[in-house]
Amino acid sequence: MLSQVIIFLQFHQLVKMFNFFFIPDFIFFFFFFFVFSPVTGLTTNTLSYIPKGWVRQEEHYKQMRFRVRL
Repeated sequence: MLSQVIIFLQFHQLVKMFNFFFIPDFIFFFFFFFVFSPVTGLTTNTLSYIPKGWVRQEEHYKQMRFRVRL
């Protein structure tokens, strides 16, 4: 679930950055979680098609969470 949120935020920033078309945030959120997410099977196990920087960031978040627990 954490990885989904991280990827959603990065994807959202990417769309905002290029800004090809205007999408209200709530529609984008709905689309991402109910259309894009199930279609691609976006889980922590299937991160192979996501750019390496995102995976590294995912690992970084996991390490940070682990450090916080310690």
